[in-house]
Amino acid sequence: MKYKTTITKIINETYDTKTFMIKKPANFKYEPGHFCMIRTGEQEIAKPFSLSSSPHEKTLDFTIKKVGEMTTKMFELKKGSEIIIEGPFGEPFKKENCNKYAFIAGGTGIDPIYGFAKNMEHENKNVQITIFYSSKTLDDVLFKKNFDLMKKVKVIYFLTNENKKINGMINSRINAEKILENIEKPKDWKWKAIGPSNMVVDMNKIISKIT
Repeated sequence: MKYKTTITKIINETYDTKTFMIKKPANFKYEPGHFCMIRTGEQEIAKPFSLSSSPHEKTLDFTIKKVGEMTTKMFELKKGSEIIIEGPFGEPFKKENCNKYAFIAGGTGIDPIYGFAKNMEHENKNVQITIFYSSKTLDDVLFKKNFDLMKKVKVIYFLTNENKKINGMINSRINAEKILENIEKPKDWKWKAIGPSNMVVDMNKIISKIT
């Protein structure tokens, strides 16, 4: 369905990424992993964005990086601006009959994983969630303060283009060796990789190899 709604709050996450908190339309239901098509009143072409919120939250959150014409126009919006969303679409994350979830994320691929983690925390599920999260630099890392507060979530941070050594983070790309240092019996975990298409291809090869 298509909904016209408004922005209730905008959070500056990093130098080029913002979270747009949008008033949730009545009867709008979704699951972590879903995405919506978004456009402003001035834009005829809608673009897809994953939800970074959890279904129990009062707003629909979209964490968006400024990378082109559409997102540049999005960044000009303010609290109270009207926005049009359509959805939800896609396949939500399946809550498998297991209690161990492992994710590999690159860039804003972390968005739906963040929503899933918040949902599991809210439902107080007896689960373990391990996230291997790759960013270019420390300034590109999203949601760290909130991840640090989660009891069921462990995040291993990788920085691929950071000149300084950052405590608690790994200056390299995600690789099988580092994954195996942090996951026991990887075959017992439910895996999913989300991010740029070339990264997902490479990470799925690693997942197939270790599982």
